[in-house]
Amino acid sequence: MVYLKNVITGVLSLCVCVSVQADYVYTTLDVPGATSTYVRDIDGSNIVGFYTNSDGLGYHGFSYDGTTYTTIEVPGANETYAYGSDGGNIVGSYEDGSYNDHGFSYDGTTYTTLDGPGAISTYANGIDGGNIVGWYNDAGGVHGFIYDGSTYTTLDVPTADRTYARGLDGSYHHITASSPPSPNPRHCRFWLWAC
Repeated sequence: MVYLKNVITGVLSLCVCVSVQADYVYTTLDVPGATSTYVRDIDGSNIVGFYTNSDGLGYHGFSYDGTTYTTIEVPGANETYAYGSDGGNIVGSYEDGSYNDHGFSYDGTTYTTLDGPGAISTYANGIDGGNIVGWYNDAGGVHGFIYDGSTYTTLDVPTADRTYARGLDGSYHHITASSPPSPNPRHCRFWLWAC
């Protein structure tokens, strides 16, 4: 009787395990005409990233809504990279005609340049609501930042030689940052700010 009970329990356990197995669909995304496509963020049905094509003119940002690819190009830029999206808003970075890097936000109509305080270069990497995170380089090094539409707040991980703010969730309740420790830059520490 105990043997039969163990067999029945084993069969029921097997059925439970099999019933929770999920099916996944893998989809390849290739911007038409691109030689390489890089996906950086997904928000609902909107996917953003950047691509290269055979024109040899660098990188171009894109947005894909599940049907249509739209090129994201900051006017006058040599290259544009789309890194994050939230609703209809996209953030990323671009290289200007003088080969300087700037962050940008795009609301579907207007491109806005984002430059951290005293920045040599700026990269906007994530957006949620009206808050944008990224990093900037200045004479003192690499600093993470959060920008709320009017004020930049610098984020520096204690004892780290550089900080990269990579994403956020909510009204900057959770900000993920990585910081390669010195002297071994091959390893990263990840930090979560609760603001």
